[in-house]
Amino acid sequence: MIAPYYAFGDTVESNFYLSLPVSNIAIHIGYIALPFAVLTAFPLLLFPARQSISSVITYYFPRLQDTLKLHIGTTVAFLVICTALAIIFEDLGATIQFIGIIGTNFLAFVIPCFVYLNICLTRPSEENSTQSVTSWTKVLAKQSFEWYLALALLITSLLFFPLCLTGLLYSLING
Repeated sequence: MIAPYYAFGDTVESNFYLSLPVSNIAIHIGYIALPFAVLTAFPLLLFPARQSISSVITYYFPRLQDTLKLHIGTTVAFLVICTALAIIFEDLGATIQFIGIIGTNFLAFVIPCFVYLNICLTRPSEENSTQSVTSWTKVLAKQSFEWYLALALLITSLLFFPLCLTGLLYSLING
């Protein structure tokens, strides 16, 4: 991923194939092979996304479980969305930036912190069963230092997400 930047420095474009010399035969083979690589990788990327959306839809609408209508509908919806995004974002760099901001933020920061906070939450003991409601101050007082670090990282990543997304949109609009 970083090899083009080592080879071309700051002059590399978002689609690094455009920085390669056209006179080289290996580059021509790469140009021919790239669409086939994308065509074979797209269904592999589409499958888990379609399964995830289908599980969410069938949770709310159980009668659609394992129906051809749901399968075709989600596939067509993903194809339309991906085609629209490909038409809207002509620059590959902008697409990768959107994927990086949205996907990486949630997969690398938000979801792990949220899961850690839920798993490692120290709940008050059941000794005081007469007290049905425990105050949040008592619950928060029993947490570990690492739990507070995870909470700080979660809050920071949630605060930086709109800032980074706004910055990307601003740079795309103003060029």
